[in-house]
Amino acid sequence: MKESRKKHALSAAAMTAGLALITFFAYATKTPPFHTSTAIQADEVCTSLGDSPEVLPALKIALPKGQKYSFWNKSIPNRTQRSIRLLCLASTSSDRSEMTLGGRVIPKLKSDEWLAWLKGDFNEEVKRESLTSFKAGDDAAASSRGAGIQIPCFANKRTPNPQENIHISISLTNGSDAGAEKTRKALIDILRSSAAHAHKEMKCDLPSKL
Repeated sequence: MKESRKKHALSAAAMTAGLALITFFAYATKTPPFHTSTAIQADEVCTSLGDSPEVLPALKIALPKGQKYSFWNKSIPNRTQRSIRLLCLASTSSDRSEMTLGGRVIPKLKSDEWLAWLKGDFNEEVKRESLTSFKAGDDAAASSRGAGIQIPCFANKRTPNPQENIHISISLTNGSDAGAEKTRKALIDILRSSAAHAHKEMKCDLPSKL
């Protein structure tokens, strides 16, 4: 069990470092698919956030106000290999990311292991915020600065991992002006929509429990 947790921690750390590197590269080079506008437009929001009507209002709450809004998106499902690369970076007037969402397929984790995995996605400032669980998927938790979920996807037979889940996390670089509870709800709305999108794209065998 300790070895398993160590592998999960190392993988989470690698993912966090990778997201930071991608964020820097995307904003420094304006790498496509990169969209910039003076207001948050529905047709320029990351497709990896899904198509829920709640996403746009939630983004307006979660993101700080700015003179421009930029989105960088990646959504690459591969059902054959049972993998998905999900990434959405959002910024306001400055060229740094204000919101980062990432997702991938993982073996189903016990609640305490998954929570440790989720915290590994966050920077130290976001980790200090207290996470409160909410009802969705196999596990879900959120604060006003970050949130995460693991939803059922694949059932396996005769393998060490009887179930594989989609894990998605989202975090804010800075706090929102909207207040803690309102921001937390906005992050949950974005997260639910993104999870539904990933579940549909992967054509998962198991119900999402969303």
